[in-house]
Amino acid sequence: MRTLSRPHRQVLFTLGIVVATMGPTAFVALTAWNVNRPGHRHDVEAELGRQLGLKVTLEGVRYPKPGEIVYTGAVLWQREPRREKQLVEVARADSLKFSRDGRRLVLRAEGLALAAEGPRHAMDQVGELLSRAAGDEAWDHVAISADSCAIDLGDGLQYGLRDLAASFRIDAGAPTVEASYRVITPSGSANRCELVLVRDRRGNEPETILTLRTAEGLPLPASVLDPFFSSADWIGPDARMQGELRLSRIGAGDWRANFSGELIDVDLATLVSRRISEHRLDGLAHLVIDEAEWGPQPVGPGSGWRSVSGELRAGPGAISAGLLQALQTEMRFPLAERFQLRRASTSTDQAIAFGDLGVRFSIEEDGAVRLAGALGDAFEPGAVMIEPDRLEPIAFAPTGQADVFGLRRTLGPVDRRNAVLVPADPTLKFIDYLPQGGSARSEVVRAN
Repeated sequence: MRTLSRPHRQVLFTLGIVVATMGPTAFVALTAWNVNRPGHRHDVEAELGRQLGLKVTLEGVRYPKPGEIVYTGAVLWQREPRREKQLVEVARADSLKFSRDGRRLVLRAEGLALAAEGPRHAMDQVGELLSRAAGDEAWDHVAISADSCAIDLGDGLQYGLRDLAASFRIDAGAPTVEASYRVITPSGSANRCELVLVRDRRGNEPETILTLRTAEGLPLPASVLDPFFSSADWIGPDARMQGELRLSRIGAGDWRANFSGELIDVDLATLVSRRISEHRLDGLAHLVIDEAEWGPQPVGPGSGWRSVSGELRAGPGAISAGLLQALQTEMRFPLAERFQLRRASTSTDQAIAFGDLGVRFSIEEDGAVRLAGALGDAFEPGAVMIEPDRLEPIAFAPTGQADVFGLRRTLGPVDRRNAVLVPADPTLKFIDYLPQGGSARSEVVRAN
């Protein structure tokens, strides 16, 4: 074997040193060139867009240290369903910082804003993202945090969140999102709430379950319920709420909802008087809902309240003589004798003041209505309404079982000759959302 001379060995050794020292430098230089070239940002946009199923645009990409990526000026776009060539913005962030810890991805967002064309569109969009993420094997847990987040659901539905902390657990069978956040109210307070979203794919059809609940702090403005109904038009602009709302849907079917909690400072004039011109009921109410279920009606098309139970307390306030008489006639509320003596000479438009109103109620799916007094032991058993001096009762709860059709006739104008509801003001449409069952099934109902 030929032996290398000392000079040759020195040359080879020197070349090895050069390669060993220059190799990493060259690699870093090549990586830096690749990262800083104009096309790299577009490559990253294309890869993110492929993973999310959305169009992604970025102002810049940085790599502060190994395992950490910062995207600046990130915007997510979705194709407009009615016009495929048009893109609408669904999310943006001033900066997104990603870091990995094994199979755990940590995301920190600054200047986060989310947008959708409406609540239903937002849920469809989130469901699609969950379906895509469930098949991603790059990680199995994502932690997301942001100091603030602005949400715009269109039609004036805008919300501000603070201290957002979310966790996304990736599971092929049931990917789950859990989030804790504070809702910024007009008064400046920030009440903490929780959200849990599950996309359960283990059945024949995927089921989406969304649970929203208040966790701590003062009750929230009822406007947080505006994605589901116009709170100001139904229960007044100053109403507040706390509790838990659970929404569920199987496949592309109708949404079902369950609510339990409290509605505070409900304006009875907004709830009743604005919709029923023939009746008047004034005052602020505290409504405790033990359980309320919304879903497809068992009789007829459409959705409505399937059952509801709870307790209503209000007062002081006023009730029209006509509404009080309707409660007696249609719902079998016994009235105090002294009130019945003057009832014949009382105009149905006359307002009758009351000091307290308290009633426990239960409306079942079969249409049965059960009512009981809720004024406590200080009054006669079954009392539901008392005089302004809070000494004598005005009305008592029915001793027997009432039905939902009697409640419908109490709220809506009735053709006495045929004993049916007749077409009236469109605002009475809410009567159709009452449970459909019991005697209502055997009656002809022609409400709006």
